Amino acid sequence: MIEYNGIEMRSSNPTKHFSYIREMFNDLPTRAAAAVLILIIVLVIFNIVSDIPSQHPLIAIFTFSLVPILFILGGIFFTMAILKNRCK
Repeated sequence: MIEYNGIEMRSSNPTKHFSYIREMFNDLPTRAAAAVLILIIVLVIFNIVSDIPSQHPLIAIFTFSLVPILFILGGIFFTMAILKNRCK
């Protein structure tokens, strides 16, 4: 059994797992990094599936340029979260 702050990770009780996830996303930089990750995934799926970027070149430039910008922003949020948790 693996324990994290008194929580058994391999248990049949799902509420213990959800409390671990709630504790992991307890601060603002971690939540922001998770939101940026979700936005990147949605944007990549949109670029692959949709025909809008191929029909409208300006929208294609905007959506394709958002991926690296969000990637850098997510890295900044992730670094902030690591530094904040390290100081605790």
